[in-house]
Amino acid sequence: MAIEFDDADFDVSDWRIIYGCCSELEYEIDGVSATVHSINATPSGCGIGTALCRKFEKLAVDAGCEIISVPVSLTSEAVSFWKAMGYGLQNKHEQDRMSKIIEDGNELCDDTQGVIVLEKIL
Repeated sequence: MAIEFDDADFDVSDWRIIYGCCSELEYEIDGVSATVHSINATPSGCGIGTALCRKFEKLAVDAGCEIISVPVSLTSEAVSFWKAMGYGLQNKHEQDRMSKIIEDGNELCDDTQGVIVLEKIL
């Protein structure tokens, strides 16, 4: 069951970490682009990760960013989460790589070693 969170539920540190509610998101903002380095939201499935991402996206927009990139583990949970947040394969190389993984018959949920970059245009 998802719980509603707002900006007041999270704090932003000087070390580029958004934290609160037993969760944190590490990020970097560099000019017109931003990157999520890691996210830890516990327990999963109750809206904390979604709220962290929304807080980060607001920070990125306020900083003048035009795109957010997220290196995502090739697990079905991680890819599904970021796709539900509106992130996708914008880079041609990453699109080709994902097509090759699927073409070779590999399952996303079985590959905890790989990473693919998903992006969102703001």
